[in-house]
Amino acid sequence: GQFFLLRKELRKFSNTCAGMHITMIDNFQGEENDIILLSLVRSNDQGNVGFLKIENRVCVALSRAKRGLYIIGNMDQLCASASLWQKIRASLQNNENIGEAIPLRCQIHPDQLSRAKTAEEIKFSSPEGGCRKPCSGNLPLCGHECPRICHIDDPNHTEAKCRRPCERTCKPRKHRCPVLCWETCPPCATLVNKTLPCDHTHNLFCHVRSRTYKCPTMVEKVIPNCKHTVMMECHQDPAAFKCPVQCDVRLDCGHACKEKCHVKNDPEHKKYDCASPCALLYKGCTGEHQCRLLCYEKCTNCEVVVEKRASCGHLTKVACSDKLQNYKCMKPCKKSIPECGHHCPLKCHQPCGECTVKVEKSIRACGHQVKIECRRTPARVDCLQKSCESILACGHKCAAP
Repeated sequence: GQFFLLRKELRKFSNTCAGMHITMIDNFQGEENDIILLSLVRSNDQGNVGFLKIENRVCVALSRAKRGLYIIGNMDQLCASASLWQKIRASLQNNENIGEAIPLRCQIHPDQLSRAKTAEEIKFSSPEGGCRKPCSGNLPLCGHECPRICHIDDPNHTEAKCRRPCERTCKPRKHRCPVLCWETCPPCATLVNKTLPCDHTHNLFCHVRSRTYKCPTMVEKVIPNCKHTVMMECHQDPAAFKCPVQCDVRLDCGHACKEKCHVKNDPEHKKYDCASPCALLYKGCTGEHQCRLLCYEKCTNCEVVVEKRASCGHLTKVACSDKLQNYKCMKPCKKSIPECGHHCPLKCHQPCGECTVKVEKSIRACGHQVKIECRRTPARVDCLQKSCESILACGHKCAAP
């Protein structure tokens, strides 16, 4: 049970315990190691020590170490169970190698000896594998003393990082480096006044070279292409500087160019599209409707709805640009038919025809009245009487319908 528990704990500290091997005594016969930590395991109220009574197995357990052997166990219980352990205890007591704590001697400071009974005491006495004295070594890169407590890892301090303030200075002005000793010195960031080749003075970082620094002082310069005098940073080349002066050319449309000075790019404005609002009226406009497109866009027909008087005299709502050439008025005709004087029943755009108004007319053949279209002359067939009321020459009533 102790074997499996220790092996489980070992996995949690795989880096710290690299190279450590845990095994049972029976599996370690014929093998040996420089240092052996031997756990005797047996410690109980029954006094049962198991195979620790067998001399050959005890011999195997105590003979595996070449340089150091540490035994953890209950010596009183072992001595009460076997005479062999009584002899072993006597030998250990004579050499002062038995007790309730493990002696810890620092390998770097041999005069430092402590005893630890618990894991907490080991951590206290040897926090970094050595003792509690300060490390007496010097760091190889800077020569400063190691700031750590006595440690056994990295004995040559090749991986150590000195936490002291850096003592190096910049070459030209001896400004102190602001970082820690182990860090790479950055370019000097102390601000100093420097006079540039253009005779302007600026407050710059110490590491900035005045010859390569681009002077930001605003000065007046003449642009060679357009001869305009403008403000620009001192380091800027006028030949490569884009002129900020507004173009003052008046276009054919009457508007002014809205671009900045462009004497080398379409100076004649042949490719320029004027984006001002159009100042013309819509195409075909008969009113005062201004075009709402941009100046460079082609004006469209005026689609504003207005009232116009057609050739027939009626008012109608149509698009402003509509000339009413093919317009068909859908209002009732106001004309009278010349033959009868009745009002025309057709639409205004339709030509007036024969009158279709129904009027009462007398049938010449029978004298009866009948309602018939004005344009027609009534005939006998149009009579609605059931029988003829005429008297024949013989004096008899006509029998025809």
